[in-house]
Amino acid sequence: MREHEDEWADLMRRGNAGDSGAYHRLLKAITPFLRAVTRQRLARAGQPVDQSEDIVQEILLAVHLKRHTWDADAPFSPWLFAIARNKLVDALRRRGRRIFVNIEDFTETIVSEPVAETVPATDVTAHLQGLPRRQRDVLLSIAVESISIRATAAKLAMSEGAVRVALHRGLANLAATAEGVRMDTDHLLQGLATDNDHRERPVGSVLATALMIAAPVSLVIFFTTLGFRKDIATALHDPFFDLKFLVTTTVVISATAISIHLSRPEASLKGWKRLLLIPVGLLSFGIVSEMMMPQRLPWTTRLIGSNSKVCMTAIPLLSLPLLIASLVALRHGAPTRPALAGAYAGLLSAGFAATLYASQCTDDSPLFVATWYPLAIGLVTAVGALAGSRWLRF
Repeated sequence: MREHEDEWADLMRRGNAGDSGAYHRLLKAITPFLRAVTRQRLARAGQPVDQSEDIVQEILLAVHLKRHTWDADAPFSPWLFAIARNKLVDALRRRGRRIFVNIEDFTETIVSEPVAETVPATDVTAHLQGLPRRQRDVLLSIAVESISIRATAAKLAMSEGAVRVALHRGLANLAATAEGVRMDTDHLLQGLATDNDHRERPVGSVLATALMIAAPVSLVIFFTTLGFRKDIATALHDPFFDLKFLVTTTVVISATAISIHLSRPEASLKGWKRLLLIPVGLLSFGIVSEMMMPQRLPWTTRLIGSNSKVCMTAIPLLSLPLLIASLVALRHGAPTRPALAGAYAGLLSAGFAATLYASQCTDDSPLFVATWYPLAIGLVTAVGALAGSRWLRF
């Protein structure tokens, strides 16, 4: 296991540094292992093992499209296995099988000798005629003629992103055909390797850009519908007013860090959820501090406040452009738990929106903030989870 890990990680680093030869060797090296575990899982699920090559090609394409999500300082195998498991589960679900693929299945396979046999490809030229024109042209160019994605884009007058989408959809459509049509995997590997010079931006950079584009939209909505509270200059001297911004800002920072982390396929939430204890702790400190001070209003009045309906409306409304931008950016990554990634996208978007709303809200009591802000933020988080479960699959 260690021998393969070091070899694969080295080839991946060199590939990401621009060495297309090393990247091609990596793809060829991992293919037999992917083929072995795919055949094994299909057999366990009672599915024909001769369909394994379709799934292997989907995995290889996902590895290529999401290779920018691998951290060069992290082990390579867990990243690869997470992508493979995700595509394998999706493929089995499409076949009507709701199953769980344990990561140990990959570990057991990699320790043993891989299935190195070559699976013969079908002559797909006739079958390609049934695909949409763009998918057909892209598959012929890349997987049959071994032309790179960049050269294919120039040849077909398409963007490179559109070529990748067409390639992915075309392979999926071929895999879904009853005839079991498949491309030659070696040709596909050559086509992917020639595209190695293309570099995707890191997910964090894409997320930052997306939020900067969406933030002005939320600001326009805020100033046209709400605006700052009239006594904001005086309120700035109130520590409880300032505490609202400290709480919402730490929510944004924590949720953003977790969202970027979850964009990696092998990511685990272990330890990361503790970041959310920071805003919870700050808010708890504020509540205790307020309780220790003499108050003119009873705690029930401070909790209910006078802006609960506005809070429950404004935060979701202001967060909508930010949520859309966050989901678009996270699609650039490879989250294997899309609903969870979408939930944190909703959390960071609602945190931004809550920071804006806090400058208008005249209810500064930590009791009000602890009651109504989480309800509004939770609503956006739920919407993010639902949207993420659909939009963040890869």
